[in-house]
Amino acid sequence: MKNIVSNICVTLLLAVFVCGVFYLSDKDLSFSSPGQFDENTLKSPELPELPTEMILHELSEEDTEEPVTDKKTQSGDASDEISEAEPEKALEDFLAETEVSFENTLFIGDSRAEGIAEYAGIEGATFYTASGMSVYTVHKQRRINSLNRRTNLAEILAERQYERIYVILGINELGYNYDITMERFTELVEELETTQPAAQIILNANLHVTAKKAAKDVNYNNVSIDRMNEGLAQIAKERGHVYMDVNPVFDDESGALGEAYTLDDTHVLAKYYPMWKEFLTEETRRILAEEAYEKYMEENS
Repeated sequence: MKNIVSNICVTLLLAVFVCGVFYLSDKDLSFSSPGQFDENTLKSPELPELPTEMILHELSEEDTEEPVTDKKTQSGDASDEISEAEPEKALEDFLAETEVSFENTLFIGDSRAEGIAEYAGIEGATFYTASGMSVYTVHKQRRINSLNRRTNLAEILAERQYERIYVILGINELGYNYDITMERFTELVEELETTQPAAQIILNANLHVTAKKAAKDVNYNNVSIDRMNEGLAQIAKERGHVYMDVNPVFDDESGALGEAYTLDDTHVLAKYYPMWKEFLTEETRRILAEEAYEKYMEENS
């Protein structure tokens, strides 16, 4: 009996298999002819579209994150990282920003520097100045009017450290040996460098005399003054300091001190010393601005 049932099952299975083969042979998978096939056999079966909520459910949180750059672009934060470069600053910008103060400044000089102390209106500066002072007598103890006491240069330099030192000497040295005078000026500058290492040393040109005085004085004439000024400018250049020439402010068309500025052919009138102050202020501003500009260019090169 068992053998009969087994045979019947095998027969049924064979029948189902044969029917399946004949069924498939009638479909698109059959070849139309030997060596050829229907182009439909290359098409991938179309999958049914899944609901949107199913797609989102299957994606991980990491896959659904937007790229960082896209987020920053959409939120406007990209401008924080990629911003336009700041416009380069020019020397004129530093000139406009620079302020000049004479609070921590020392003036060393003769009667013309004394006039600056008395009439220019410079406030806060220390003036070690006296009529007749020269590079030969600069260390002599004397009464300094602007300080209202007796003192000498060594004491002045030992009292404090200055930011800038203006030296206005040279007119009273005319007639002395030129080479020795230049040596004395170099020694004075070296002393300032040693005792005031952080100070900016500014050697000033000597003011011209009028053409009338220059024509009749063997020593005090503009040829000798120009030679003295050239020597001071050379010392400043060699030692890395500053040289200032105020003469263009007061010169006439011939290059001599304009007679309208003076009564004694040598010193400017008291009312014109504020012009000297303005010159010192603007020249100092230019120097400070140029230094700041050079530093800025080095840092941004």
